[in-house]
Amino acid sequence: MRTYAEKIFDEPNFLDTSDEAEGEVETVSRYVAATLTHSGDQWIAVARDLPGGDVVRAEGATWREARKNIARRVLDLLQDEPGMTCFQVVPADPEAKAALAAVMDARSARAEAEPAEVGATRSAARLLLDKGWSIHDVSHVLMLPRQRISQLLHLDTE
Repeated sequence: MRTYAEKIFDEPNFLDTSDEAEGEVETVSRYVAATLTHSGDQWIAVARDLPGGDVVRAEGATWREARKNIARRVLDLLQDEPGMTCFQVVPADPEAKAALAAVMDARSARAEAEPAEVGATRSAARLLLDKGWSIHDVSHVLMLPRQRISQLLHLDTE
């Protein structure tokens, strides 16, 4: 069983830190915001401020279905417009919108903190070992197994 302190090191690294980009990246040329309202047994999606002042409306039995339907309708409307469209779908209810924004903010903060934790742990382990601490003491103070410290610092454990 992994300790809480060790769990972060089991996560895959989804961020490609290489400078190599494959192919050209298309830039987003327009953002479309749609609001969803729950009414009875339906979700109603509305996208405003579209080119030409158009307003698009779609429905769905679930949030996901309404989101898909509004995206399809907007893309149908914009099919002759060049460029990439980015959708943002949010609840029309301000409290629900704020609650979901708080979740997204927390997830963003976690995503930024995780690589910082790995880097800080690696730096601390290297510093402590360089100062003559035993790997046993370093693993204890960092609350990680000795094998994890060795793995972090690419040490030969045999």
